[in-house]
Amino acid sequence: SYKNTLDGKACLLVEENDTVRESLAKAMRAWGLKVTPFCSEQSALAYLVWPEAASRKKNNILLDFVCCDKDCKELTKAVVEQKRDISIVFIVWPAADEINGIGDTSNNLKTPLQHDLGSLPHLCVQRPVRHGRLKSALEELCTTKRLLLMDKSGSPGMKEAKTCPSPISDPQPPKCRILIAEDNVINMKVCLGILKRLGYTDITTAEDGVIALKELENNGGPDFFNVIFMDLHMPRKGGMEVVKEMKEKYGDKFGCKLVAVTADAFAETKEKCFDQGFTHWIAKPFRIKDIEKIFDCNSSDHS
Repeated sequence: SYKNTLDGKACLLVEENDTVRESLAKAMRAWGLKVTPFCSEQSALAYLVWPEAASRKKNNILLDFVCCDKDCKELTKAVVEQKRDISIVFIVWPAADEINGIGDTSNNLKTPLQHDLGSLPHLCVQRPVRHGRLKSALEELCTTKRLLLMDKSGSPGMKEAKTCPSPISDPQPPKCRILIAEDNVINMKVCLGILKRLGYTDITTAEDGVIALKELENNGGPDFFNVIFMDLHMPRKGGMEVVKEMKEKYGDKFGCKLVAVTADAFAETKEKCFDQGFTHWIAKPFRIKDIEKIFDCNSSDHS
C-alpha cells in the first residue's frame, strides 16, 4: 500500500506573496505536512532562534523542512550554524533561457552558501511553483535522507539492495563506463551507492555541465561512455544545454545511453528531453529498479 512519506513532517514556509503563501500552505497541509507559514525572513528567523538572536542558539522546535526563497541567506545561515537535521527547498526564478526551454540556469539555481551547506540536503524549485513539483522535491528529499541514514547504519534494507537481482542476464554486470553529471552532493552520493551495489565501478563524475563537456572532450566524445546520467539543472550549464552542445560537436547520433535526470515528473518535460536527444529519462529520487532498467541492453524509454 502507498505510504505518504510527508505525513506528519514539519515545514517552515517563508513566502512574501500572500496568495502564493496561502496556496502552498493549503496544498502542503493536504499532503500531511505540519506547516508554519511566515511572510518574511526576519519573522522566520525570530521563530527559529532564541530572543537574543545574535547568539543564534538552537531552540527545541522540531523541524524537517524549510521552504524559502533563495535570497533568504540569513535564514539559511542560521539553519547551517544551528546544525539542524533538516532539508531545504529553495524557490527560485527561472533564467530567461530556461523559460524558452533550453539554457544555463546557473545564476538562478545556485543556492545561497553553496559551499557551506555541506551534507544538508537541498533542492531548487522554480517559480511559478507548481504544487506537483514542490511535492516531488519534498518527497525526493525524504527519500535521500532515508537512504543516507540506512547507508550509515548498514541496515538490512541496504543489504537487500546490495544483492538486488539485475535484469541483465550475465551473473556479473559487464564492464561499463559511466559518466554522472550531477551538482547536488547528496544526489551524487545516492546514485554512486546504487551503481556500486549493482556492480558498476568504472564511474566518472562531473559536478556541473561545463565539467561534463570537458570529460567528454578528454575521452574523445560521448561514445567513450556506455551510459551518461545528466541532471537537467546544474551550475554553469544545465543538462539540456550540454546535450545541445554535444550534438553540435559530435553529431546527432550517440552510441551511448543518454539519461535525463530530473525531479520534474511532468510529461511535457519528458517529451522535451527526448526531443533534445536524450534516450532515457529517470525521475528523482533515484530508485534501484529504475537504474537497473537503464542497463537492460534492450531498454528504451523513448517510444
